[in-house]
Amino acid sequence: MRRRRTTKAAVKILPLAETLVGANILSEGLFGTDGWTFLSSGTFLNPNAPIRADGTSKITLQEMINWRGDSGNVGSSHAAEYGTGIGGVLMSNLKKNWFEIMLKTTIAGFGFRILPKLMRKPINNANKLLKMGTQGVVKI
Repeated sequence: MRRRRTTKAAVKILPLAETLVGANILSEGLFGTDGWTFLSSGTFLNPNAPIRADGTSKITLQEMINWRGDSGNVGSSHAAEYGTGIGGVLMSNLKKNWFEIMLKTTIAGFGFRILPKLMRKPINNANKLLKMGTQGVVKI
């Protein structure tokens, strides 16, 4: 009996890029920082970024994890103005940035739908080169 051949799952670059762009748009709109700073602030990956942004509408993951339940560690002047803690800051950011989030998400979505159609031939050529170098593990 012949053994069935299975293909390796390919990592597709365009859907990965679309996911990263969408996450960055939401991070900028809700947390006031880009996605990388939100995730890595206060860690060895990004030691120069502040762990928290005192008095601003910026929130980092480290700040959310270490939240004490009061406005003490969430930009105190901002939290006092918009409510106690993270919820108030997130709601004020969402109220300020909802249109920008929707617009950027829509434009990025259309761009990632149209881009592969417009660049079909260069993408196919790049996939052929990648197939030789990576045995089909990476695709665009």
